Amino acid sequence: RTSDLGGGYAPAPATPSTPAAPPLVLQPGAVLDGATFERRWSQLAPNERQRRMRPGIQPTTAAVEQSLRMAGISVIASGAIPQGLKFFCYAKQQSGAALGPGEVWFLAELLLFTSSTASCTVKLDNAPPASADAFCEQLWSALSAVVS
Repeated sequence: RTSDLGGGYAPAPATPSTPAAPPLVLQPGAVLDGATFERRWSQLAPNERQRRMRPGIQPTTAAVEQSLRMAGISVIASGAIPQGLKFFCYAKQQSGAALGPGEVWFLAELLLFTSSTASCTVKLDNAPPASADAFCEQLWSALSAVVS
């Protein structure tokens, strides 16, 4: 506390807050060939996230791919699995928090089990772990029609 001119006490000045990290921006139209995806996928550590599927929703492969594409996430392979759908996808960071030297890539395996959960395994290439949170939030936001 500090003394004011009238002999009373004024509240201590507020400490400046840490500025918010810039939002993650994905590069539209980023291209990663299948062989490079597979090589990087086998070398990188996994980071798994889950969400619940919205009841009664039966997403199609085309609808999910379109939603992801609109968010800047490219699908390299997709198909049906027992009780759901499976996607391998990727994105390249254009700007945002923790963008250092070199390219930042996000590789993901997305499993949509129509009766229960959605699971996403993310692998980061040249990105800090905090970037996984931002990427997953964008992915889940793109799929808000099917996951909660």
